This record gives sequence, C-alpha cells and structure tokens, in this order.
Amino acid sequence: MAQDLVPKSPSLESLRRFFSKWTRIAFSDLGLQDEEIHSYVSNLLTRFARTDSLYRIRNLAGNPLYTVVEMLLEAEHFAHPSEPLFNPFHEREIRKHVADYTLFMTGIFREYVERLGVMDYYMKEGERSYYQVYEFDSVLAKPESYLFRELFQHFENISGALNYLKKVYFRPEMHRGEYQNLMEQCLVSQSFAGFGKNRRSKF
Repeated sequence: MAQDLVPKSPSLESLRRFFSKWTRIAFSDLGLQDEEIHSYVSNLLTRFARTDSLYRIRNLAGNPLYTVVEMLLEAEHFAHPSEPLFNPFHEREIRKHVADYTLFMTGIFREYVERLGVMDYYMKEGERSYYQVYEFDSVLAKPESYLFRELFQHFENISGALNYLKKVYFRPEMHRGEYQNLMEQCLVSQSFAGFGKNRRSKF
C-alpha cells in the first residue's frame, strides 16, 4: 500500500483547496499572477501528496522508476520511429512526468536535491522536458500548449516560488490536524516514503 504525506488524509478536494489557497498567496507575494500556472501547480501538489504518484512511471517489466535518469531512459524506448515500441504519446507522458517531478522536487524538497548534488541536473532536465511537451502539443495544435511554454520558460522562478511557499507558508505551527502533519513531513523530507530508494543512484 502506498504511503502518503498525510498520515490521516483529508479528502482529495479538501487537499486541493488547501494547496490552491497557499499557492495563490505565495505566488502573489512574488508577483506570479498567471492563473493557469497557479492552477497547474496546485494540482501538481495535490497529486504528489501521494508517493505512488511520484513514482508512477514504470519500465517494460512493470517496475516503478525512482530516478530521473531511469525515467528519461525509459522515454527513449518510445521516442524513435524506427524502434518497435515507438509511441510518441507515451513518450510525452513520461517527459511531462519528469518535468512535474523535477519541479516538485527542486521546489518543495530543494534541500534534499541539493544534498544529492543534482540541483542543476534537475533544473536542466525539468526545463527541457516541459519544452518537449510544449513542442509536441504545439504540433497537435493543442490550446494548452502555451502553458507548457510558460512552464519551461519560467521553470526556475516557479521552482523558487515553491521553495518560498514551503519556507514561509508550510511551517507546521501555521496549521492544524492533518495539515500540520503534512507540513512536518515537508520539514523532514529525507524520511519521506520512497526517497531512500533514490539513494541508490546519483540522479
């Protein structure tokens, strides 16, 4: 059974409202007023409150992938027209997850990423993955493609805003009950369920 950030979880909708409220306040402090980015990031935080969502990408054998390197290598299986597994839609799904994962990790768990020595790598691959999603969606004329353009262009600023959100508004003493438990977990990210598996790889 997947472990959650919140030992006794509130409803998904309650969790979404919680993240939406504090993300809006923090982003407003920093002058980030784009409503689409605010909504996207709030939903990302809600989704990644469950650790099985962090590691939902699986390899061909069905095993979860725990590192960015592994995820990117898996994406390559589906990237080339000459390969039997060619599937650009699945490649997009993996690259979008890599982008979301690196944004989340460099923002909410920045100290952990810095301790591993992969901050620059995560920043580069996060930007690159959002750009690839933007290119793919642009070719298909998807109206939401502009959002991924904004995400790759402002990746560093959004990551910094998430780090600000954690430091300023995710302090446990500001919250009660299940949300206080959530904030306490954010302060001790190295004990976050599943992170230990990352230590078997540099990336």
